[in-house]
Parts: sequence; structure tokens; C-alpha cells
Amino acid sequence: MSRDRSVQPHSSSLNHRVQELFLLSVGLAIVLIMPAHADDARDFSALYDLGSARQVDSTHVAVQLYLSLQNHGATGVRNSTIFLGQPNLIVETDAAPVANSVTVAHRAVTSVSGTLTIDAEEYQRWQRGQWAPLLYIRFTDAQGRQIDQRVELVRRPGLGARP
Repeated sequence: MSRDRSVQPHSSSLNHRVQELFLLSVGLAIVLIMPAHADDARDFSALYDLGSARQVDSTHVAVQLYLSLQNHGATGVRNSTIFLGQPNLIVETDAAPVANSVTVAHRAVTSVSGTLTIDAEEYQRWQRGQWAPLLYIRFTDAQGRQIDQRVELVRRPGLGARP
């Protein structure tokens, strides 16, 4: 007598694999579909350029800053302020405004410019590409909270010369 020895897949092993793949797929879908939001999210970026410097005193210069500001966030912002922060200093008390009453719609780009008075050595470092300005945007969210978010910058020489 011969016995039927056909190979049968282990259903428990196959089911376990299918469950793993399903859970992995669901987890990946959740990560990709749901927007991530954190207090330090990078919802704003800008191309920037610097105008020529004008001597203010023996250690400071006034320089024009040109921005092409893009809002990557979930909503537009109105009446916001762009300001220059300093590394390792408190944003609230040590901020130098660059531009006030800035409006940038959701997923839109707007041109912004302002004049800054900064240390002449800092300006030279910016010109050499050693440092970039540390910019923040301050706006009020739908719940009435004041939000300060850093603006990610990329240098684009000639930006200020464009109409």
C-alpha cells in the first residue's frame, strides 16, 4: 500500500507570515498617510541672498536680506514675523526682526526682504558660506498659541537682483 505523501503547507506558518506582512503594510500606510507634526517641525524653508553691506559703526554693518519663503505646513500663516535668532540665545529676548506682517499661504512661496544690523565678522562668515543666518518665523496658530519655527535656508546668489 502506498501512502499519499503530498506536501501540505503549514497553514499556521503561512498565516503568521501573512499577518506580519499585513501589519507591516498597515503601519507603513499610517506613517505615510498621516502628516507628522511636532513642535519643532520644519514647515518653512527659504532660498536667501544677501545684499551689500553698509558700515554702521566700527563693528557692525547693515545688510539687506532677500528671501523666497516657502510654507510646507498644513495651513497658511498671516501677520507673521521673520526674525534673526542667535545660536545659544533665548529667542524671546534676543530676536532681531527682519520682516513684519508676512503672509504666506499653504504650500505657497512669497518674497520677503528686510534690513539687518549685524556684527561685521558675522556678515563676513555668511559671505564665505561658513554660517548662514539663523531665521525663525513667528505666527499665531488656530488655537491662539504663539509658534516660533526655524526656517531652513539655502543660499541662492542673485536672488535679490531678481524682480
